[in-house]
Amino acid sequence: MRFLLVWAGACWVLFELAPTKLPHYVLPVYPALAILAAVWALGARETPSAWEKPLRYVAAFQFALGAVVLAAVPIVLLMLYGQGTPELHNLRAPAWLIAVACIGLVIALGALVAFLRRANLAAAVLAFSSVLVLYPLLTAFVGPRLEQLWVSPRAAAAAVALSKPGDPPPALAGYVEPSLVFLLGTETRQTDGRGAAEVGAAQGGLALVEDREQPAFTAHLAELEADASQVGSVWGFNYSRGRCVRIRIYRVTPVREEILPPAE
Repeated sequence: MRFLLVWAGACWVLFELAPTKLPHYVLPVYPALAILAAVWALGARETPSAWEKPLRYVAAFQFALGAVVLAAVPIVLLMLYGQGTPELHNLRAPAWLIAVACIGLVIALGALVAFLRRANLAAAVLAFSSVLVLYPLLTAFVGPRLEQLWVSPRAAAAAVALSKPGDPPPALAGYVEPSLVFLLGTETRQTDGRGAAEVGAAQGGLALVEDREQPAFTAHLAELEADASQVGSVWGFNYSRGRCVRIRIYRVTPVREEILPPAE
């Protein structure tokens, strides 16, 4: 038991220290947690010790809190980050979504009741059943519909749709997330507003400019006497930065150097 606790605890601390937090990073912890859960579910009943009794109620409270949050999160996320702009949130979730979330919550509360009655195996089965309802609801149905969170795929799709044959690689200013560079290609130019104006004036094509860099972009275009027209925009919420973003997509006309006639 001590070995399993050290296995799970030490690995978890290691992952918390890592700068990135991807879901599959914690997979090495799962075998230890699964063995501990199996020992708890199949173990014989014992008279609880003095310190175990209060901890049991603490565990019950944690489970109840987690179940409520897990059932509410799909509804709240869809209302906040569904279709539309960050300023115009969806105000209601579909009835079917609320119904499925409530079903998962009721099953989880059933697991809590079984846990408090020390029916460990029944509690484990019900808890697992609630996960089978709530996890797919969040990942398979709600997640793909959180359009405001998927800024990079939407911006890349818009850039591809607005591109023309022979266009050079687009320039990015302000919003330079690695995911967008990956989707648009490694030749994508990452710069600021002034840099995007210079690139556009030199080679033309598309420039994806985030609102913070837009004043510098348009001002430098004027200095270079280059023309640009906005052909699209993408709204969203940049969850890695924790703020709303708007990316304006411009088509820039390159500046042609004037060739003077030879002197006679």
